[in-house]
Amino acid sequence: MVRCMLHSARMDLWCWGEAFIYAVHICNLLPTSALQETVPIHAWGGHKPDISHLCIFGSTAYANILKKVHGEKLVANFLGM
Repeated sequence: MVRCMLHSARMDLWCWGEAFIYAVHICNLLPTSALQETVPIHAWGGHKPDISHLCIFGSTAYANILKKVHGEKLVANFLGM
């Protein structure tokens, strides 16, 4: 599953850890024959899973870094960041 995810997203092998964690999370949301009429995450936590947070692996994401954390543009360049 991890190799397929990395291949379809055209990602390098150094991203295998993130792909593995995502694959395990997906497997916990899928039905299994060992549990009747429930999924592993429901049996473990006792609540029905919400899958609205899932997105395609390898899709573009952006991070919003607050100015308090990284400072101003000139300050970051002056400090060699």
